[in-house]
Amino acid sequence: VRFAPGTFNATTLTQVNLDIDQNPDTGSPGVDSEQNDSDLMGVEFIVNIGGNRLVLGTDLFVPAVVLQFAGQPHSFTPMGKVQAEVLAQGYRVSVPLTLLHNVDGRIHFKVTTFALLDPSMPSFSSILDYMPNLGLPPGVLQ
Repeated sequence: VRFAPGTFNATTLTQVNLDIDQNPDTGSPGVDSEQNDSDLMGVEFIVNIGGNRLVLGTDLFVPAVVLQFAGQPHSFTPMGKVQAEVLAQGYRVSVPLTLLHNVDGRIHFKVTTFALLDPSMPSFSSILDYMPNLGLPPGVLQ
């Protein structure tokens, strides 16, 4: 995940919302608690990257958390951790397909970003950005 120059810092929390069956009628509806884009995305998995798990100014690999839809809207269960590399303008993460129930690799996705407000809790801002923007078709991995 890469950010526009000047918009990224290592306290940014990035959520990659994954619709592994490309069916908006399955998974958690939409990409946020308001169920935005529920006509486009049913989220089966989320990959949380960043936030308070980062060491500023380093290239340390830090865990990203893979979460699976737990049956109720916006309810997800941790499935495992994967390594995340902090880059100058974002993160690099690889998620094995085995953590995504051996999906064939064809996935719809949308990315949401948040700012870390209080590292001691931690607490985060509301969503700062969506990629692709709300209302646009999701990105596609094939």
